[in-house]
Amino acid sequence: MRVRQTVLGFLLVVLASASAHGQEPKARQPRKDRNLITQEELEKSGVQNLEQAIRKLRPAWLASRGSASIAGGMAVSKEQAMMVYLDTSRLGGVSELAAFPMEQVKEVRYYSAEAAVSRFGSDNVFGAIEVVTKK
Repeated sequence: MRVRQTVLGFLLVVLASASAHGQEPKARQPRKDRNLITQEELEKSGVQNLEQAIRKLRPAWLASRGSASIAGGMAVSKEQAMMVYLDTSRLGGVSELAAFPMEQVKEVRYYSAEAAVSRFGSDNVFGAIEVVTKK
């Protein structure tokens, strides 16, 4: 009986303490879209160009799971084969991102292979990156 009273007393103290400290639970932060880099993220990244920003903020976009084979039997990495688009117009490969001025960028979006083929055409089987500029 004595043990039971002690346990109940302890539980009451814990519950009272929890309710006194637990005002409003923190609102959940919206989950980041892993396929999007915002202008705000770019500004906070502390890097010099878009290629560095992607490597720092979303390295999985450029990660290769081995080499892929293309016509002619030549093996290339995902990064070498991925296309970059500027406001829906084809810009070139990932290396083009190093020279693009970050202050003109509104957002950068990654498209998986399936999404890239659907949006940009059948020659985007390695995915695509789209740079959306400020208008």
